[in-house]
Formats: sequence, C-alpha cells, structure tokens
Amino acid sequence: DRTSRKYEHIRRRNRISPGSRPDVFREIDFFRAIHAESPRTFLIVNRTGAYRYDTESLQDSAVLHFPSDCESSLYKNGVLWTVHSNGDIGRFVSRTGVFERVPMSRGRTRTNMNLVHSLFMDRSGLLWLFRAGQEPVLYDPRKGSVSVIEPSVMPTDIPVSMVTEDRNGSVWLANPGYGLTTIERRVKRF
Repeated sequence: DRTSRKYEHIRRRNRISPGSRPDVFREIDFFRAIHAESPRTFLIVNRTGAYRYDTESLQDSAVLHFPSDCESSLYKNGVLWTVHSNGDIGRFVSRTGVFERVPMSRGRTRTNMNLVHSLFMDRSGLLWLFRAGQEPVLYDPRKGSVSVIEPSVMPTDIPVSMVTEDRNGSVWLANPGYGLTTIERRVKRF
C-alpha cells in the first residue's frame, strides 16, 4: 500500500539521531502545525518559518522565514495564513511563494491582533480570528475588510479550541470547560 509506505518513510526519518536531523525535524523547533499541501507534500510550520516536506523524495526545504515568531497557522486553498507574536497576520501563497503582511484595520483604526489563538476559514472564504478575551474578528480577503462579532452573539471570555462549519453555514465552536457554542448564519439554498 503506497500510503502506508509514505508513513513508514516518515517514521524512519524521525528515527534519525538528533544530531543529524535537518532543522525542520529538530525537537526544539516548537512545531505549530503540519498542513497537507498536496498528496505528496506537507507544509511544516514552526515558530520561525515554514518548510516543505516531500514524502516521495524524503527531502525538505525552507520555503519561508517569518519576520517574528509564529503563534498559529491555517492552510486553505493554497494559502498559508499565519498569526505572529507581534500581532501581525501573514499570508503566504504557496503557488507563487509570496509572503505578505495583511493589514487588519476597521476604517482608520488598526485592529489589535495580539493573542490570536485560533484561525478558521469558512466556506464563503471569511477568515475567523479568535483572540483571547476579545471578540472574534472576521477578515474578508477579497475585500480586505474587517469586522467583529459583537459580544452579545458570543461571549469574549470563552476560549475557542476547535471550530467547524455545518452545511447550513452555522459555525460551531468547542470551548474547553464551556461545551459548544454556535453562531448561526442564514445561508441561501438554491
């Protein structure tokens, strides 16, 4: 089975002695996420950068060095979204290799993006950014617009650990110690 061989290669690769491992596989690299970029490649994100790992050739390469420590990431539709310790949001387009800082402002006011702990992109393409102790931020990449979810819809003091969307467009949030919260949205059906 080809799939099990791929995983066996990765297991074998991880048995290499610590002194001979490439930087991307060092235990002290503070892994943030591993994202499937294609059936053959993964983007491995740690606090300092992103690396591409090819499961066929067993080769890895640095594709991006972050300007500040990465706290969280999300890979969707060929774009790696990153949140950094200084509050910056980054967008890396895998196809072109271009990384850019995403300005987050509502009108003339810059939105504080410190303490973002979770990212989620819904089916409509809105990027949800969940911040500790603050209302969630919605960013529309097509328009470059930013909006917030008012505390009356979702309390701000509830941490969010997992997010998903159902077929009706409602967003479900898993909250440790609080259970589930839903944010219902009206979705037109054709």
